[in-house]
This record gives sequence, structure tokens and C-alpha cells, in this order.
Amino acid sequence: MDNQPAKIAANAEVVIPVRKLSLEQGRYEHVAYYWFKVGDSFTSSYWGQQFRIAMNTFLGRNSSSALIRLSTVMEDDNEAKAEKDIQEFAALILPDIKEYLP
Repeated sequence: MDNQPAKIAANAEVVIPVRKLSLEQGRYEHVAYYWFKVGDSFTSSYWGQQFRIAMNTFLGRNSSSALIRLSTVMEDDNEAKAEKDIQEFAALILPDIKEYLP
């Protein structure tokens, strides 16, 4: 398992910091991106998420949070295609994430 920082360029205005996981399960290799949403902000750090929840609660702001994880199976060892698929899907679902995970 490999865990490293990455970014998703969801659109021209929004770049989301994420953690990229490279996973192996049996004969399959997976690529997964995950990040946290707290109120209107995104972070790739668990501790950053916890800090934002505490600050938002203290300031009386929305402190709802979520872990978002997108993953795909890597076909033919093509990690670049797997990452591109996740990037494109993330850009498609970002409006729904903002609407349904306030």
C-alpha cells in the first residue's frame, strides 16, 4: 500500500487536496483518492478535519463532515488512466457533494 498527497482539479476554481492510495488485493491493483469535507472546505488531513470541526463548532458554524473516497481497479497496469477516470468522476460529482453534504 502506498499513500501520498495528490490534488483533484475539480474545475477552474476548485482544487481539492487529496490522499492517493495505491492498493493491491489479490491479483487486482486499485487506485483510490480520499479527502474530507468539513462545512464548505476540503482537506486531505484527518487532523485538519478534526481541527476544522472543532473551530466551526466553537464559532457556531456548520461543522458537519464527511469522508469521501473514490476508487477504481487499475486495468493493464495503467495507473495514469485510473487516475484520470477518478479525476473526471470527481469533477462530475462535486456539485452533488456540495449540495447533499452541506
